[in-house]
Amino acid sequence: KAMARSEVDGKYQLLPKGTLAEVTVTNNQGDKIVDKTIPLDEHSTVQDTFTLANDAPLGAYYVDVKINGQMASAYFQVQEYKKPLFKLDIASDQADYIQGDQAKVTIDARYFFGSSLPNAKVHYQVTSDDYFFSRFDQGDQDYAFTDNDTACFYCDWEGRSDKSRVEDTGYTDGNGRLVFTVPTTFTDEKESQVFNVNVDVKDASTQEMVWTSMQFVVHKSDTYVGIASNVYLIKKNESASFPIITTNLLGNPVPNISGDVSLFKRTYTTI
Repeated sequence: KAMARSEVDGKYQLLPKGTLAEVTVTNNQGDKIVDKTIPLDEHSTVQDTFTLANDAPLGAYYVDVKINGQMASAYFQVQEYKKPLFKLDIASDQADYIQGDQAKVTIDARYFFGSSLPNAKVHYQVTSDDYFFSRFDQGDQDYAFTDNDTACFYCDWEGRSDKSRVEDTGYTDGNGRLVFTVPTTFTDEKESQVFNVNVDVKDASTQEMVWTSMQFVVHKSDTYVGIASNVYLIKKNESASFPIITTNLLGNPVPNISGDVSLFKRTYTTI
């Protein structure tokens, strides 16, 4: 489908109905599989369909539409689908962990006809991204549960995601399973972390490889502290209040939590 517009005095307008569009589709071998002229409809658009041959070459296909000497192009990929012979299931023993816990991940490789896939090579890689708590129902208040230094819009975001945690290889046992542990201790992070587990398994007999992935959250603590401000701009000599909330990992309020509160000044300088 293509849409055409003309520009008149800085404004876009529809082209007359029936304006001819030259449409070609070319495969990556340079063969034109579509070459036709189609009139624009009342909406100044043109659309068409075509069917690829069963033996159509794989790779990129290029669509060109030419109207009144102006041309627009797009492309799409044609790939061969091969149904995998086996499937992977991946799960951690918990959805949430507290920093310092040992997370246990289980890989289960099994042929689609039911038998397990033993002695298959497993490569797994675990990375993490900063996690920003959002499980509390904010209501009328806009609580912030993150360190302001890491949340500011002008800070350097490099190193905030795709942090390497674990990478290793192993083999499935006689039941097609591999269990490995992921350490979750991190002392240099200001935020909790989302751990991303990426796994690929290779069948030694067919050399077929299948990928899968999953995530779990590692919290720095079992309690989150949120703070809000009742006003955005405070004038000199005016008072302001800052509601504070403490919640558990599920976002449910937790009472009677003690802590320290500090007020500091941040000055933004334009260079």
